[in-house]
Amino acid sequence: MTLKSQLPHSAKPLAFILYADKTKLSSFGTAKGYPVVARLANLPTHIRNSQGMGGSYIVGWLPVVKEDKAHAGLLAWANFKATVWHKSFERILSSLAAKSNTGQWLECLDVVQRWFFPLILILSSDFEEQSTMVLTHGVRALWPCPICLVPHDKLSDMSHCYPRRTSHESQAILATARERETAEEQEEVLKEYGLRDVQNSFLTVSSTDVHRALSWDKLHFHSGGLWSDHLWVELQKCINGLRREKTSQVDKSYEAFPCWRDQKHPNQVMNISFTNNSTHEDISKMIVYATHNILTEADCPLGYLLLRCVRLYLELNMYASLEVHTTETISSGRHTHLAFAALLRQYINKTVESEKNWNFPKLHMSSHIFDDVEAKGATQNYNTKPNEKMHGSLKDSYFLRTNFRDVAEQILRINTWQVAADHIRHCLFEFDDHQRQLDEEDFIATVVDRPISTCNYLHVKLGSKQPPLTFDAIQMAHQADQAFSNFRVKLNDFLNVLLPSSSIPLPEGKHIHL
Repeated sequence: MTLKSQLPHSAKPLAFILYADKTKLSSFGTAKGYPVVARLANLPTHIRNSQGMGGSYIVGWLPVVKEDKAHAGLLAWANFKATVWHKSFERILSSLAAKSNTGQWLECLDVVQRWFFPLILILSSDFEEQSTMVLTHGVRALWPCPICLVPHDKLSDMSHCYPRRTSHESQAILATARERETAEEQEEVLKEYGLRDVQNSFLTVSSTDVHRALSWDKLHFHSGGLWSDHLWVELQKCINGLRREKTSQVDKSYEAFPCWRDQKHPNQVMNISFTNNSTHEDISKMIVYATHNILTEADCPLGYLLLRCVRLYLELNMYASLEVHTTETISSGRHTHLAFAALLRQYINKTVESEKNWNFPKLHMSSHIFDDVEAKGATQNYNTKPNEKMHGSLKDSYFLRTNFRDVAEQILRINTWQVAADHIRHCLFEFDDHQRQLDEEDFIATVVDRPISTCNYLHVKLGSKQPPLTFDAIQMAHQADQAFSNFRVKLNDFLNVLLPSSSIPLPEGKHIHL
């Protein structure tokens, strides 16, 4: 059933994309922020993924519950933090929830009244926030995936499909658990599905299924997960296991790599263990070129097998990054995913005694890439990268404009000023464009009505639109303005400086004296 079919006849969906993620405002991580960013899914991608008019807006700021060592690891404490999150988010959603059942008539720019029903179409976030949004127990749950019911010990087996979660079923499970008499019995029911005993705030918005709104994210699940914490770590081990000159050769290959548009140029990559996800993405794009003659099948069979996995990972990443999809690209992407899953399974079986645990959710989440593409379009629609860019301005506001105490209210006030300034600037640009268009239309109309011989100078107008005024009249009209005091003298001085500096000779070579 599509979202459109759930709405009344002639009604239109007003679909929102919401992003939420904690960020460190200070270098030491002592000050944290938790912004909630909204985008309008109805708009074209190049407008929606921008900043400013039509782009992203901060619509809320969630509280960050300080960790208490006395309660750390306890189920009640984890449920308390989840309750705080959802109660706070419910306040943010309240304006949408009120209109999601009845809709609201709005006049669009084409002066047509339309009946809009707001809903949450996409939730863009990291795995930690996704677990909080759907109220699962996260990586340690028996069923850790927030989208489907895959067992925790089958996360590395990506060749199977598992039943999808739905908000309706999760709510029914919660209702069944709350009918049990004791807390232990309630938790036993919820444990079978990896859910928490907390009411989900997204249920207040009609036509919104939180499990289906969650999406695979390339930045956190691939670059900042499967690659940075697993494939890259394993590759470094294989290369470092060879001779020292092989390690040095990799760094030299990265240094010699030609510059490319929108591509960072990392050096000394073999010493990199921690960096941002964007840099990890750039490292992965060059790794095959830098190591194909080092991790050979003869010198390092296991490293060669891993490099083959990386090549398929990059191919899968390429299909996932496409901005336009067809039936063929989706089919090829699914085929590449299955090939990558099979080859990675071979590598895992050969390293069964390794300490590396390959049963982690971010690996499994790639199974949902092309399901999301078919349901919500290209991954650029729900990529967290455009939203992560907003953290920079928040950090700047924290360092430059706050007193470092109770910073949330100060940062949001500054953000409100910035939004207002952007709106004013946009209105001025729109007015200028409109005025320019009117002038061009007037000119064209004048040219059409006049003979050709007079068309060369029709756009030139001599003189001023205002009548001539004496200096005394100007000073009398602006008596209260100190800037017009001794106006004649000030104008003389101004012209005597302006004309020579503009390479315009003074009249008769003498200073102007009006």
